[in-house]
Amino acid sequence: MGYNLPANTFKKIGLQSTRIYASGTNLFVISPFKLWDPEMGNRGLGYPPNKRFNIGIQLSF
Repeated sequence: MGYNLPANTFKKIGLQSTRIYASGTNLFVISPFKLWDPEMGNRGLGYPPNKRFNIGIQLSF
């Protein structure tokens, strides 16, 4: 998900464009099975996939 700020927002300090963004991977699992995470390997005894969150700002001068 991202948002581009209007071009004239930071024109006084020399910025041409500004973009704020966020993304995520493996944020949740939808499953009726409640005993353990169905994505875990080794009969439910392994580690589940990592959740990842990324946020950032892209500046163009």
